[in-house]
Amino acid sequence: MSERRYDEKELAQILQTAAAEQAKLASESGEFTLTEIERMASEAGIEPRLIANAAAKLDEQPTRLPKSFIGAPVRHIIERNFDGTFDDQA
Repeated sequence: MSERRYDEKELAQILQTAAAEQAKLASESGEFTLTEIERMASEAGIEPRLIANAAAKLDEQPTRLPKSFIGAPVRHIIERNFDGTFDDQA
């Protein structure tokens, strides 16, 4: 009987779960420096430059606003007004 094979989605799930478990074991604070992350990734065969690129993208993402402020919900409404009409394609 041949060894079980995993597709890309299963591979990602396995690696994500294992990485989360390893992270729990590796750091008491639950936080890592970029150097520590690059070292762990290199052990898994991931190039450090790819980790640095991913970290840079993470830093570019806007910070999330809190869901509440002193118990009151926080909500942002963005409206845009356009002259004219839109057909179904627009």
